[in-house]
Amino acid sequence: LPLVAAGIVASGSRGALLGALVGCAVYLWPERKRLNAVLLSLIFTIFSIFMGYRMWTHPEKIGSDSGRWLVWEAALKGFKAKPLTGWGPETFYLVAWKYRTPAWDTIYAQRTQGNAHNLALELLSTTGLIGFLAFALCLLTELRWGKGYVWNRAALGAAAAALIAALFNPV
Repeated sequence: LPLVAAGIVASGSRGALLGALVGCAVYLWPERKRLNAVLLSLIFTIFSIFMGYRMWTHPEKIGSDSGRWLVWEAALKGFKAKPLTGWGPETFYLVAWKYRTPAWDTIYAQRTQGNAHNLALELLSTTGLIGFLAFALCLLTELRWGKGYVWNRAALGAAAAALIAALFNPV
């Protein structure tokens, strides 16, 4: 576990770090013991310090955050253009190319982007409502059916961490 935590911190991925925080919370929260509350507070404090340090020492990451807003805006426009079926699986670069802006060209060196840096928005723009609802149905089915078998707090915490990280990172 310490090696995984070190890897997440070393990667500089804020989405993975936030996912780990949520995963730990999901794992620790049901017990509601004083030690768990202390651990959650410690994890949140470390996360906050890390985020502040990264923003202070790497101001270029703020530009990356601005770029994410542009990518997400393009994904929403792509979804609005083809809401039912989307643009096709693994074709986000087409959406990005069509809906890029001059600000996009300033922030990103390349003219297109291969993914939306957000699983939900990428699914909506590339597979439309049909693909997004199919994914959601599979996920909910697994949560429902798997609950009595392999799902325990650790597995649920890991799933929560992965889904949160997928909201900010390519999957």
